[in-house]
Formats: sequence, C-alpha cells, structure tokens
Amino acid sequence: MKINSRLFYFVIIISIIGLSVHAIGKLDILSLEMESKTLRKGKTITIKSNIYYRLLGSKLVTHTTFPFESISMTDAQGEMTYYEFKSNKVSMNRGEDYSSKGSFIYNFLNGKINDMGLPEMNMKLKNTTMDGKYIVSNWVTANGNKKGLQKIIVAHENGLPIFMNFINEKNEAMQKVYYDKYADVGLIKLPTLITEIVFENGAKDSVITRRYYRNIKTNNEVDLKYLDFKVPQNAQIIKKQ
Repeated sequence: MKINSRLFYFVIIISIIGLSVHAIGKLDILSLEMESKTLRKGKTITIKSNIYYRLLGSKLVTHTTFPFESISMTDAQGEMTYYEFKSNKVSMNRGEDYSSKGSFIYNFLNGKINDMGLPEMNMKLKNTTMDGKYIVSNWVTANGNKKGLQKIIVAHENGLPIFMNFINEKNEAMQKVYYDKYADVGLIKLPTLITEIVFENGAKDSVITRRYYRNIKTNNEVDLKYLDFKVPQNAQIIKKQ
C-alpha cells in the first residue's frame, strides 16, 4: 500500500511535468534535472529528480533521487511502470491518466504550446482576446458536466504560454499554473520554472509547488542509463492493471 501512495504522488508530478516539434530540428532525446518544492500548511516537501524524454514513442522517464530513489516510465499510450529501488517492488498501470501526453514536455516538444493539449482534455476554444501584450484564450468543457472543471484560461506572451487558470462551476479558481524563465533548447524555448497553485477548501487553503529545471541536455549529451532502464526480473509486483 505504501508504494501505491507514492505512485499517486508521483503521477501528480508527472501530470504537470510539461515542450514544439515543428521547431525542434533533430532533437531526439532530452534530459533535465528537476527540483520540486511544495509548500502546504507551513511545511515544505522537496523532491529531486532527473527527467528523460525520447520523442520516439513519447517515452517519459522520471528518476527520483531524493527523498527516496524510484523510477517512473510511461509513454503516449499510458503504459506506466513504477519501480522502487530499496524495496525492489514494481507497480504497473495503464490508462489516460498515466500518459506522457499529460506532461508539459510532451506539449512543448509536439507543437502544442498554442492549445496546451486542451482539446485532448475534452475542452473546446470559446474565444481569444487581446489584453495589452497578452493573448488570452478561453476554453470551456465539452463533456456537458455541470460540476468540477468548467473552463480554462490560457495567456500567451510572445507566442509562449505564461499562465493557465482552471475554474470550476462556482467560477472559483481550482488551480493556477505559471510558466517562467524560458531557456533556449535547440530551436525551441522551454520554461525552467513552473509554479503551480492548487486551491483547497473553497480557495481558503492552497498548496504551492515550484519546479525548477536545470542542466538541460540533448541527444548525445544524454546518459541513457535510466532512459533505457530495465526493472530487475526478481522485482516483486505490487499492482498490475
């Protein structure tokens, strides 16, 4: 059961880890270091990971090094494997929620920075307006649900996403995401700081997470040890779906 709770927490990280293929050139593999700091009720949780992404198959690997060592591997089809080194336990799952398509890396590397993959989340564009130097797009849910997520506001500056606001049926912010400190990676630009605010208890409380990305490498610079990692054959299977 302990590994499942960690898996859930890790999926949250992956679902917000998130790059434009028409401008990439010959970029095939990417790696970067991530340090995540989450503040909740006065306490800070720090997680350090190395992230690897291969365009072929949209394979996304996250090797966590602190506070415990684990590795998560997933692809565009949502085939996810989670392995914990110390316990030698592995969990395998499959589903849309585990797909690498939910990552910011997938969006940027596959030319989805304009819509941020929202059509795949069953959202449709309502309108686009100008607010000074910002292009603001308003997206609404297309599934007919009257509760929960109803609309998403996306702001772009100079063609790059800088802000997303997720709003519920009460017109309250559920989550806000800020993209900042863009760096050149080949011919594309990648945010190296992502700040996420998740609102709880009717926006009375919030969980703030900042993810810092450093030491970006591409192609031959990338160490393939964990990108091509194989789970030991004697690993104990905890969960398989």
